[in-house]
Amino acid sequence: MKKNSIAWFPATGAWMSAILLTLLMGVVTLIIKQTSIPLIRFIGEHLSTKMSWCLSVLSLLAPILIIAFIHHWLHLILDRFFPDTQSAPTEESESFFPGLMSWWEGLFAWLAIAVSTILAIAIIIAICPYDSSENSVIKYLLMLSAWDDPKHLFSAPVIGRTIIAAYLYYFEYLVRCRVQAEVTSSRW
Repeated sequence: MKKNSIAWFPATGAWMSAILLTLLMGVVTLIIKQTSIPLIRFIGEHLSTKMSWCLSVLSLLAPILIIAFIHHWLHLILDRFFPDTQSAPTEESESFFPGLMSWWEGLFAWLAIAVSTILAIAIIIAICPYDSSENSVIKYLLMLSAWDDPKHLFSAPVIGRTIIAAYLYYFEYLVRCRVQAEVTSSRW
């Protein structure tokens, strides 16, 4: 990412990461919605309640795994076909499994998803009028679960999550630059 003239406005790379994360979560959510009913039936018939809860908790961590593998494979493809686009030398391997940086990207993306969703919920609850009926609560939950529907791609919750994720990615970039500067200055 290049330095931009406005220090508080996220750079292009942060926006690209946030938009790609939003699109990826839309695809993952669509796949989960398509496979959830048969999977829930199978789990209910064949697994115990404890195992069902364990799988539910592990499924919350699934985006880390998915994003780590996608990040690794994407960089393998880019490095092979477009070697000039490599941003910095990394210790990524040519193997099937992701390296440390891909796992970090998966973990940070999961954090960005969680934090941006929580902040979007807080902002929507603060802005939108709230009544205590069940319909209002369901309406808010449906607005916030609009990852997968293309007609909701430009809705306020999705745009809000994307903006918050862009700022999180920009914050991570600034921290990386600061750490890299500290390491290079301490070497001399």
